[in-house]
Amino acid sequence: MTLIEVLTVMCIIGLLTAIAVPQISALASGNAQEIRHRRNAQELAAVCATAEAAGLKFVAANDLEQSIRNIIKGGTPAAGPFQGKGFGVQGLLEEDVQGVQRYLSLRDGRLIYDSSGEMAAAKQ
Repeated sequence: MTLIEVLTVMCIIGLLTAIAVPQISALASGNAQEIRHRRNAQELAAVCATAEAAGLKFVAANDLEQSIRNIIKGGTPAAGPFQGKGFGVQGLLEEDVQGVQRYLSLRDGRLIYDSSGEMAAAKQ
């Protein structure tokens, strides 16, 4: 191979890389965001169940978004063995509130996590 051929091949590889890297990054970023929403939904459901056992009521009747906001705000039981212990999930962004709704639903006054996102999609 001559020097010109080697340089041509390197230029072609560079162009293909320049095209492929942003596409791969976009896919990875989207997947990471979905994973974050799932993990946040798991955390919200777990905190809600634990807080309910401690005597707090975060679930708003038939209002998933308000229930999520109640958990984010948090609360502290006034009596019982968990008196003074804080329950809540701080630090979620507005986009997180919208994103987790796909993986959460309300059933019989409880917040339910669904990893597939099918329960929430079926309600729409």
